[in-house]
Amino acid sequence: MVLPFALLDDVGIAKNISRGVALATLFVAGLGLGHYAGYGSWRAGLLMAGLGCVLVVAINLLGG
Repeated sequence: MVLPFALLDDVGIAKNISRGVALATLFVAGLGLGHYAGYGSWRAGLLMAGLGCVLVVAINLLGG
């Protein structure tokens, strides 16, 4: 999630790429957690990614 800031000069684009990588990571972690816990992989992955999206929107609204 830090790598885009090191590779790109434009901070806005790097921030958006970093957020995308973070959301993808949450989705993959949710897939693994859902499979391990028996909740259903896709459902847990989408739930974690959805929670991440809510947090990104809240951060944007607060000026981050």
